[in-house]
Amino acid sequence: MRYRLEMRLTPADIGQRVVIRWRPGPADSTQMTDVLGILEECGAGSFAVRIPDGTLVVIPRSRALAAKVIPPAPPRRQRQDPQSSLRDESHCPSASESAERRRLAGALPGCTPAARVATKRWKPPPRRRLRPSPTARPTPVTGAAPCRTAPTDKSPDRDYETLRTGMQTLFHDLGLTATAAA
Repeated sequence: MRYRLEMRLTPADIGQRVVIRWRPGPADSTQMTDVLGILEECGAGSFAVRIPDGTLVVIPRSRALAAKVIPPAPPRRQRQDPQSSLRDESHCPSASESAERRRLAGALPGCTPAARVATKRWKPPPRRRLRPSPTARPTPVTGAAPCRTAPTDKSPDRDYETLRTGMQTLFHDLGLTATAAA
């Protein structure tokens, strides 16, 4: 897919934030780069752009491939130190909610989970065991077969005797005789 490169800058755009794509090397080079900054000069032979570090970059118009005005840069957010969020409670909706969160979090200052994790001494609160409610009753399972337990009057000797008599009957029916071991 090929893109059409357009030059959309005019002298009326001076003072605006612009981006210019150009070839910094020799004219036959395939290397391209972008310059982003405030347009200070837009002449017949070159563009002058002041980049954020304060340097003025002059680009010959013959090397410029595409250029356009872009919106202003978004405002920068100030980076916050994790330790400062432990001391600052202004991000909490209310003091009572902050106190409740501290109580639940093990009385550690601050109320955000990220702030608690940022400290090395933080440990999760101990787990609480759930106790059954005094009004809770076991509910019967409907539609299940009744539970049948094995009779308790059987002893191992009785089972052996039942097996032995059954085997004797089987041998007799088959015409086999048991020989006594010496």
